[in-house]
Amino acid sequence: MRFLRLLFLVILIGSGTIIWNTAWFQKRYFPETYLSTQIASLESKTSFLESELETMRIEYQQFKKIRNVYVEMEAQNLNRGGIPDPMARALARQIVSSKEDVLKSYISFLTDAIAANNEELEEVNRELKRGTRNPE
Repeated sequence: MRFLRLLFLVILIGSGTIIWNTAWFQKRYFPETYLSTQIASLESKTSFLESELETMRIEYQQFKKIRNVYVEMEAQNLNRGGIPDPMARALARQIVSSKEDVLKSYISFLTDAIAANNEELEEVNRELKRGTRNPE
C-alpha cells in the first residue's frame, strides 16, 4: 500500500511538472513572463540569423571575386580524372555555378527566415502590449 501511495505521489508530481512547463499553461497563467521569454528567444534567434546572413554575404562576395580560380581548379581536377579540356572547363563552370546557386539560395533562405522571425517578434510584442490572457 505504501508503494502505491509513493507511486501515486510520483505520478502526481510528474504530471504537475509536465503541465506546469507547457506553453499553454505558462501563457494562460503567467503571460507577461511567458511572452517576455518568447521575445528574448526571438531576439536571440534574430541576432544569430543576422550574423549568419552577414557571414554568408561576405563568403558570397569572396566567392564571386575568385570564381575564375574555382573554375580553373575544378577544370584541373576533371582533367586529372581523364576528361578532355574543353569538356572539363564546361563542367567546371557548371559545378561552380551550382555552388554559387547554393550560396544564393542560402542567403535567400536566411533573409526569409529573418523576415518571418521579425513578424513573429512583432506579433509577440503586440500581444505583450495588449496584455492578452488568451490561451493558444
